[in-house]
Amino acid sequence: MAVFRANWRNPSEYPPPGCEDHAWLAWEFIRRHSDYAEHAQQMLRLVEKERYDRRPSRKSHCSLDGVECWPAANKGEIAKDYFDRMKQEGIARARVDKPSNTFANRWFMSDPISAETPYSSGSIRFTPFEIRGKRHEVLATKSFSLFIYPNEMAMRFRLDMSWDRQVDLAKQCFNEAAEAYAKQHAQAPTEVKRQMGPGGHPRIKSPAQAHYWLRCYDAHMGRTPAAVKTNSDPMRRRAQPDGPADQRKHFNDEIKAAKGSKPLTKGDVESFLESAISYIHDRKFLLLLLDAKPQDVLTLAHKPFGQV
Repeated sequence: MAVFRANWRNPSEYPPPGCEDHAWLAWEFIRRHSDYAEHAQQMLRLVEKERYDRRPSRKSHCSLDGVECWPAANKGEIAKDYFDRMKQEGIARARVDKPSNTFANRWFMSDPISAETPYSSGSIRFTPFEIRGKRHEVLATKSFSLFIYPNEMAMRFRLDMSWDRQVDLAKQCFNEAAEAYAKQHAQAPTEVKRQMGPGGHPRIKSPAQAHYWLRCYDAHMGRTPAAVKTNSDPMRRRAQPDGPADQRKHFNDEIKAAKGSKPLTKGDVESFLESAISYIHDRKFLLLLLDAKPQDVLTLAHKPFGQV
């Protein structure tokens, strides 16, 4: 499945300027992520075989590509071969998750959708993000198991101690775990700190100009390496077709035609591309879904696949 790109010169192919529908904007960022195109294609194959919502059994010939496994499966490995290999390696507690759970964890989406699909509340369905608490319902219970993904963490709180103090300690523990997670993925710890605001809360940049972010991103990704390196003069490179100077002129012509009052500057266009790359490559689109209106996310999460 090809990575989605729109024609940056055609504003009608993008959410309108000032769009506040976070679910729509999140989809536009997700569908441009190179990993999404590949993962959606893998999951759509399982949907066709009616295996998307089923955990692969030890005798299944279902491909595990795109499915979360602990330990990880080899590329192209089927479930039967995977469990046989785990047995040979002496790993008794290998786990293969439901493909639907894996997809929802990575993209917050209930169903795999082709990246070419235009946004609509009936076709693009996100799963709600919820903070869930679990506790023993029976006091005689001595053990308790909780499944978590590698990008999650679990904490224990006592119900007979100060809640505020425990939350303060939990924030400190969370920030330390977030930095450790970033190091494991070859990201600088400073990047984690930069994204975290007061009290350990992630910063989210206002997506009011996401219309221009996306257009700058598509223009940038559509340029061939040969076009970028044509000339050693950076000013001439900027002025080439689809370059930053060309983008700014095109945008300002639109603003002038619409009788807008504030033209864009060189710095604006540069910041648009930087913001788009951050929201797409660094997966900040997840932050948009945290702030999405409940009717945009929660009411869409429980529709059966294919229902519009």
